[in-house]
Amino acid sequence: MMSTVRLQHFYTLLLQLPATLLMLWSMKLHLLTMLKTKVLQIVGQTANEVDQNLSRQEKFEVFIRVCDGLLNDGRITKTQHRSWTHVF
Repeated sequence: MMSTVRLQHFYTLLLQLPATLLMLWSMKLHLLTMLKTKVLQIVGQTANEVDQNLSRQEKFEVFIRVCDGLLNDGRITKTQHRSWTHVF
């Protein structure tokens, strides 16, 4: 599991991004069709910018949390969430 300290560091860095950049990123996500490949690309790029030493499992945990957030925001369906986050 991802250490709490590393996860807090990740979210702290995300929160320090300029508000305009976050707003533009949010608008971009809202306007695009939520495809798994796009979400993976965004999570991967962000994870590499924050910490290049994240393990594969830690990146997957971040992906799961992003998918949970997208589901809560209504940007993906429950079917998409289930198929993306349940590997078996």
